[in-house]
Amino acid sequence: WQSSDLVLQSYNRVAGVSSLAFEPREGGYVLGLGRADGGIELWSTQERVQDWPAHQGPVNGMAFSSDARQLVSAGADGLVLVWDLTVGELATGFDLNGYGALNGVAFSPDGLGLAVAADDALLLDVGSGEIRVTLDAHSQVMAVAFSPDGSILATFGADGVVEVWQVVDGAQVSGQEMGVAPLTRAAFSPNLCALTYGVEPAGTVEWLNLVANQAVQIPASSGPLGAVTISLDGRLLAVGGEDGSVSVWGLAGALDAPAGAPVNMFCGAAAM
Repeated sequence: WQSSDLVLQSYNRVAGVSSLAFEPREGGYVLGLGRADGGIELWSTQERVQDWPAHQGPVNGMAFSSDARQLVSAGADGLVLVWDLTVGELATGFDLNGYGALNGVAFSPDGLGLAVAADDALLLDVGSGEIRVTLDAHSQVMAVAFSPDGSILATFGADGVVEVWQVVDGAQVSGQEMGVAPLTRAAFSPNLCALTYGVEPAGTVEWLNLVANQAVQIPASSGPLGAVTISLDGRLLAVGGEDGSVSVWGLAGALDAPAGAPVNMFCGAAAM
């Protein structure tokens, strides 16, 4: 595949970018942006439409609910906060101090559960904040993602291992050493068929196609990376820098497997 021209040019801000999330929608996009100073912004193309203070310290992870009515954020302050975007208010929040650094968060497709990337992967109930399952996945979990039907959770650790788990009981389905270890934020594609993460040299993003077992590197930022995320259709990659820059890349064909290629354990578990 070949990357397209940037959809969204870099722009300046006071604080660096520490997390990103695409709103789930067809056609166009709204990009959620978490800042190193704890603030959250929502951007539509190049226009900032919302901006509010959220955490004490960097926002390390964020995700929209499937109906785009809620946004969840995970901060370096150990808090997971769920925001009601229909009224612009905090709906609920959970204190996860004691579980290690919070590196990422994901909404389950039905909007009733959360997965949090910390020292372990945590499965929470949105209504009560109760931790239903703790997955002893890695020494440090960098990214979490649900399959489209919500039955499977994929985790990616600082150890460079991808693991697949059953959500209902926390049983491990499979695991695979990918031969890489992320140096910054990481993110799965929505169908779990691809993975992206920051690598050396600084500012470089690697896109790993888990179906074709092929990797491509993109010199996406002029300085250290702060965040990466992938759109719902898997065709856009957003990259945020510690310098406050944001760029969005087209990924046409990035998820296309060669004809006759076997479906691997990740996409097989995530098949709709």
